[in-house]
Amino acid sequence: MGLKDGRDYRTWSSVDGEAVTYLVYVCPKDSLQVRSFWFPFVGSFPYKGHFKRAHAEKEAASFERKGFDAAVVPVAAYNTPFPWGDPLPSPVLKWADGDLAELVIHELVHGTVYFRNRGDFNEAVASWLAERAVEGFLTGDALAAWKKGRDLGEARARLVEELAAKLEAVYAAKGEREPVFAWAREEAEKRGVRLREPLNNAVVVSYSTYRGEPALFDALHEKHGRDWKKTIPALKALDRKDPWRDLRAQVKLGP
Repeated sequence: MGLKDGRDYRTWSSVDGEAVTYLVYVCPKDSLQVRSFWFPFVGSFPYKGHFKRAHAEKEAASFERKGFDAAVVPVAAYNTPFPWGDPLPSPVLKWADGDLAELVIHELVHGTVYFRNRGDFNEAVASWLAERAVEGFLTGDALAAWKKGRDLGEARARLVEELAAKLEAVYAAKGEREPVFAWAREEAEKRGVRLREPLNNAVVVSYSTYRGEPALFDALHEKHGRDWKKTIPALKALDRKDPWRDLRAQVKLGP
C-alpha cells in the first residue's frame, strides 16, 4: 500500500483491561468547537491522553466543574511520532480479524500521513483509509462479520451527523439542547446503535473527529485510480497548514 515500514507492532506488550489509554475531549456547553491540548515537540491535539482512567476522569471532572462538557474515551492502541516502535497491546490480539486489521492499519497510517497540529485531519484520514483498505484485505466469513460491524458504525455516524447539525442550529438560535439529546437517544434505540453516555457536546465531537468527510477522501482515491501508492503520497503532499481546504480544492467537492 505504501504505508511506512517502521518498527511498529512487530512486538506486543501485556496490558490489563481493554484500553491502553484514555482520551479526554472538552467542549463548551453551547458549541461543538473542541478544546485543543498542546504538547511540546508534537504540537496540539483535539484530546488529551492518560494511561490511567482515574486520571482521565479526574481531568474531565475538573473541566465540568468549570462549566464545560467533557468525555472520557477508552482507546485500544496508539502510535507515537517517535523513532522507537510501538508494541501492539495484548487485548487486541483477541479481536476478530477484521477489527484487528483495521486497528493496525489505522495506527500505521498515523506513522505515514501526519500533519502537525491537525489532529482532526489525522484521525479522519486514518479511519477512512483503514476502513477502505480492510475491505480489500479480508475474505469469506471474516469479511462478512467485519461488514456487519461496519454497517452499524455507518448507521451511528449518520445519526451523529444529524445530531451535530441539530445542535449547531440550536446553539445558533440560543435554544435548549436537551430535547435534541433526547431525540438522539430515541433514534439510537430505533436504529439499533449505541451512543456514549452521558451524551453531551464532547461525546458528539469524539465521534466526529474520527469521521471527517469520507467523500473527500473517496474522491481523491478515485482521482488516483484507487491506487494506494498514488493516493497516500497525494495525501502526504496536502497543504501542511490547511489539508482540508487543499483536499477540497483538489477534488472540487464542498465549499
